[in-house]
Amino acid sequence: MSDMSSQALRSSVVNEVIANAEFRNELGKNVAQAIESKFGKQPLPVRIVEEQDHEMSLLIPTRTDQLAQSFEQFVKDLGERSPTRGEFEIVLVHRAWSDPAFLADLRADARAAVSGLLQKYGANVPEGMAVRLYEENAGECLIVVPRPADVHAELTEAELEAVAGGEGVAILVTAAVVGAVATVIADRIIPSMDTTVNRVE
Repeated sequence: MSDMSSQALRSSVVNEVIANAEFRNELGKNVAQAIESKFGKQPLPVRIVEEQDHEMSLLIPTRTDQLAQSFEQFVKDLGERSPTRGEFEIVLVHRAWSDPAFLADLRADARAAVSGLLQKYGANVPEGMAVRLYEENAGECLIVVPRPADVHAELTEAELEAVAGGEGVAILVTAAVVGAVATVIADRIIPSMDTTVNRVE
């Protein structure tokens, strides 16, 4: 397979993790070898982070013009509708890229910053849920691997449309800010948000 962009590789690896438990195990033993055997030798070093139980992992990917434009358009199209988790993460990354003060807040206290952003949708991060922020460095591919329990999540119609809309948006919907289809979508949404965020009463 030819050289892949960070976005394409992230999406491919997460989708393979979801579909193939053996590949997940191989990643745990030797990341570079597992990726090369499945996708060919890639130009970027890969860093893997595994999301833990009771943790919401947020990935800020390396900003590119293409991604920034895709996310900006996605946020405009979303309007005032309550987003799914995957959509919310796109909103969050767009905000982090366009608002240095918000990014600084995320770095200082990710849980508080996320809760503040969720208030717009009448939701918050539940007690006992840690929020971890991961930032991709230039020249690397950072992949957040979803919790094994999350791998059977299904995409909503809106998320499928987002994936169809292009690689830029697909990153966060199928491989996430928070890294992965399962992680992005499994904890279902604002406003229902069963396990990721609680409705504010």
